[in-house]
Amino acid sequence: MTVFRILAVAFISCFAASCGLAGGLAWVDHGKDRKTPWNYNTMVSPASSGDVDKLRELLKKKEARINIDLVSDWGGAPLHFAAAAGHLEVVKLLLEHKASLSVKNKHGMTPLHCALEAGRLSVALLLIEAGSPLTVEDNRSRTPLLLATYLGDSAILGKILPKEPRCRKKWCPLHVAAALGYTEAAAMLVKAGHPVNVPAPDNGWTPLHLAASFGRISIVKYLVALKANVNAVSATGVTPLHCAASKGHGAVVRLLIGAGAKNEAVTHAGETPLHLAAREGSAGAVKELLAAKSALCTNKKGQTPIDVAKLAGHPNIEKALTFYNGGSGDNALKILDAPLSRSTIPQKNYSMASDLHNAVSAKNLKRIIELLVLSNELLERKYKYGGPPLLGAVEKNHVI
Repeated sequence: MTVFRILAVAFISCFAASCGLAGGLAWVDHGKDRKTPWNYNTMVSPASSGDVDKLRELLKKKEARINIDLVSDWGGAPLHFAAAAGHLEVVKLLLEHKASLSVKNKHGMTPLHCALEAGRLSVALLLIEAGSPLTVEDNRSRTPLLLATYLGDSAILGKILPKEPRCRKKWCPLHVAAALGYTEAAAMLVKAGHPVNVPAPDNGWTPLHLAASFGRISIVKYLVALKANVNAVSATGVTPLHCAASKGHGAVVRLLIGAGAKNEAVTHAGETPLHLAAREGSAGAVKELLAAKSALCTNKKGQTPIDVAKLAGHPNIEKALTFYNGGSGDNALKILDAPLSRSTIPQKNYSMASDLHNAVSAKNLKRIIELLVLSNELLERKYKYGGPPLLGAVEKNHVI
């Protein structure tokens, strides 16, 4: 800022103060093609804090000819801040003074976007009823409908869907409802015309992929009843059954197989659902896949599910699969039905890594918890190539 500009700013400030306009009338140049009102925080501060009396006092001043829709250096107009903070009375006051419902903050969000993202349901309903635009996308291609689906609130969705029923770019609202387990929201979206088998453009996942991955069994049942494609393939060859198996959701695995999911489908890496269940160490998922007569195929690395279980540090799964491979399916099921016991933890051996070392290396949180519950000693166990498991986790930056 030049000396001339500094002097100009000082002069304008003194003039404004002498005329009682320090509340926001004077405009100060902060750079080329960028102007912000002097003391603009006099508007943003009460809007953010919910001080409706202070805001009303400012708006009543004849001198306070502030553009209340101006996006401040903080990235938003007063209505954005009030909506995000859930200050209903402030929002009402700003709307009474004709605050714009379409103004965007630096993220391309309208006040309705802000209210929905922050979970301010009462404010969101007020903004919708006041005529807030419903088709606007923010800088991340999110519409109010998509943000409303994250909340799973039927009242909000009931207000938006009749006016904006479309499934737009990237993740559709039905993907969100499936991932979060909002069955009622999913039903409302399907009724509004959202396709059940819509793939996500970035990875090809359908809503059923997400529901299976997150173990949302009620959503899985709902989508299966609607004839969703249980063998839909993603961009990497993953099916919903792969998703359920990789997360250890045995009940979902059973439901999908019963609905016709192919238990020997392979990903682009050549892995079957059994490979993924074995790596996860999920006895329930492995049991369901073995009951469906799944074969012990090799992946593109030449590994069978037995190899995968061994590498991931799941001796009980490895043993069950070995029995199964030898034709002793009954013994395999008995092992999978038995709770994890101390006998599955190897004796102290400093020449090799313990189960816990392997589980930490594989970032297998479920197995880590099982082992920690069984033995505190494993926390301090060392092996010849390094220190205890906790040190290994830190060195590999595994925040688990």
